[in-house]
Amino acid sequence: MIKFLYIKKQKKSILLHNKQQRGFILIELMVVVVILGLITLGLVTFFTGGTKSWVAGQSQLVAQRNARQAMDRMVRE
Repeated sequence: MIKFLYIKKQKKSILLHNKQQRGFILIELMVVVVILGLITLGLVTFFTGGTKSWVAGQSQLVAQRNARQAMDRMVRE
């Protein structure tokens, strides 16, 4: 009788262990994909904005450099 209860308890423990060891369900994976997509979208937007700002800054720098050179020429003449 004790052995039977022990085997029954072991069997129940194995069944519970198997339920806990299941993989992810489709909904969980879809939620993770959506979250990662939103994070990626945010990072791409951040870097795109940074790149646009850098390009605008560089063009402004070139314009200022050209204006200084023109002013230097006008002062010399």
